[in-house]
Amino acid sequence: MNTQFSLPVVGSRVSITFEFPSYVIGSPKVSKTTITGIVEKATKFTPLNFVRIVTDFDSPVRVREIPLTRIKDIQYSNGSIALKEEIKEKTETWTVEGSRGSKYIVVKTKNNWTCSCPGFQFRKICRHITELKGN
Repeated sequence: MNTQFSLPVVGSRVSITFEFPSYVIGSPKVSKTTITGIVEKATKFTPLNFVRIVTDFDSPVRVREIPLTRIKDIQYSNGSIALKEEIKEKTETWTVEGSRGSKYIVVKTKNNWTCSCPGFQFRKICRHITELKGN
């Protein structure tokens, strides 16, 4: 059974624990971190199956978009913990490498493709999706 978290309610205050690949030499291949903030409404540039959150800390990058597939725990400010649910539609996820070494996430749900790269954010198509569709 394939499970993942559903998108949290927009406007809710949450703490999200997620994993991400570490690019630091000598560190574990996967790092885990927790951020706290308020879930924001997705924009037309937000990929499907991503949570858009405005973080609490003062940083130049206050808005984060986190793929649901990387989330390990979601806790709401009232203390309740989100439960994972069965994925009803088949979702496939790939991590691809960009031309300059950056890592991007491509998600396919039914016939809908999204990519976290800047090219997809502006044009709604990119070479990463085109290459994966060709396979």
